Amino acid sequence: MTFSPEAAILWNGFRKEMEILMKDGGYLSDARDSASKMPNIVARLAGSLQFFCNESLIISAESILFSINACCIHIDEYKRLICLSDEKTNIEFAAYKLHEHIYNRWDFSGDNRGFDATYISQKSHRSVRNNSKFRDEVIQHLSLKGILGSKQIFENNRWITVYGLKIDSIGGYPVPELPKRTLDPRWTELLRTD
Repeated sequence: MTFSPEAAILWNGFRKEMEILMKDGGYLSDARDSASKMPNIVARLAGSLQFFCNESLIISAESILFSINACCIHIDEYKRLICLSDEKTNIEFAAYKLHEHIYNRWDFSGDNRGFDATYISQKSHRSVRNNSKFRDEVIQHLSLKGILGSKQIFENNRWITVYGLKIDSIGGYPVPELPKRTLDPRWTELLRTD
């Protein structure tokens, strides 16, 4: 398969734009591994669309544009969900990861000291490590949802706050649930068939 001249211009422009966005400080600097593959994914997707929809071996500008738009939506979603670029998603995802971490290390027989903020900063998911302000926001988020409780204990000649799972209204411990994802409205527009 080959690109039409118009498709080649569009694809090269997309490839160059991706290179610029992946530079240090660029929009995709934290997603270089995935972003570097996007020009090839655009070409493959456009080729597949062209072959299966139009039964042609020449990739059109229309197929390239559709593929670029689909990949741009994917990149934004990847940034939001994986690179945690959206603050609300950031807290929800980090809260899920912290809940999962504590849940997997919780002694359900009832003999639990709890986890202090230092332990959470050092041992839990990377999203809450080395950022005490964000860690505290995540802990507060889980506390407000009724998942974590706290208590003061005296240990090593000082009082410390430890956090642990709270028993829910039916007498069990809340199981970690991945935050609900919402479909980017651009998908609806892109895939509309009228």
